[in-house]
Amino acid sequence: MKTKVGFTCVVLTVLLCFFSKNLGTCQETDWSSTIIHTPLGSLAGVNHHDPDGNLRLTTKKGIPFAKPPVGPLRLSKPKPKEPWQGVLNATDYGLVCPQPPDYSMDGVVLNQTQSEDCLTLNIFVPAMNVSTEALLPVMVWIHGGGFAYEDASVYDLSTIAVHGHVIVVNLNYRLGVLGFLSTGDDSAQGNYGVWDQRLAIQWVKENIVYFHGDADMITIFGESAGGISVGMHAISPVNDRSLFQRVILQSGTASTFFMNSPQEAATRTRQLGRLLQCETVDDSRELMDCLRNTSVDDLLTAAAKLKLEVVQLSPCYPTLDELEENPYPTDLVDGVPHGGELEFLFGDYMKTNPGSLSAQ
Repeated sequence: MKTKVGFTCVVLTVLLCFFSKNLGTCQETDWSSTIIHTPLGSLAGVNHHDPDGNLRLTTKKGIPFAKPPVGPLRLSKPKPKEPWQGVLNATDYGLVCPQPPDYSMDGVVLNQTQSEDCLTLNIFVPAMNVSTEALLPVMVWIHGGGFAYEDASVYDLSTIAVHGHVIVVNLNYRLGVLGFLSTGDDSAQGNYGVWDQRLAIQWVKENIVYFHGDADMITIFGESAGGISVGMHAISPVNDRSLFQRVILQSGTASTFFMNSPQEAATRTRQLGRLLQCETVDDSRELMDCLRNTSVDDLLTAAAKLKLEVVQLSPCYPTLDELEENPYPTDLVDGVPHGGELEFLFGDYMKTNPGSLSAQ
């Protein structure tokens, strides 16, 4: 699998001065083992060294933060992962969340095994001396991909961790029909992928101290669909104000066309049910029972047959549920979400050429 670093990592490394007072070069570490002990269980990762043999980075990958969203948990909010026994092998990325297998964009090809049991996160920890250094700031990256594609393993965050001297976390979340299908009512409210993100951030909040991270200095950041997700977390009234302190939105905000009303979402879900020959598409609960018992391949195949709007990659997108009456608070537009308790850094970009609208 190819990794996607490039412009994103370079820009974010420069921007880290906004978020960290502990910038500097990597120091020697007194860690004698890659095993970390948390209340959930122990984790074994990998030490990474530079060409001179000095420790550069320690990674813990494929850490489950939720129960597998299968069976009755499919198309439902995620449930926290229960503690495990022994030492968990956290040396490699977890499985890819289900998505069209032929996805290819910007030279990125997803060729790992796909599974609904995909809710994992990865932690990149720079070398440090834990006996003398203060807790490090934490950055949580949410990947893009139009809420339909991509995976945390596409992004190598070691550059940000090492050169920014911060702990960086990225995560998987459910995509497409499995992440955002909604009946527009209590049977299936949608936004499961966004709830996956929130549970992962909560995991970081509760456990990052065991990696020498500062749980009171968490930045969430993302690009495209990831930036939209960050905006949703920033304005959502259901989020704990202490869950994160700073946000970076890159090429995406919550006030975007990548949103469905509950009515639009319900229409798409009924169309999907008809394609899958679910007997009762007008009864939300019976429809959801049918969809929960349909194979992943059939769900993805049927979803691909639904007509998409311009630039959409999936028929299922985030639904403005909790925010339906006031989806775009004026406080966010004014730059003071959550009563000014969050620090914001945001931006956008558009490729230009002499004939493009952006150049005129």
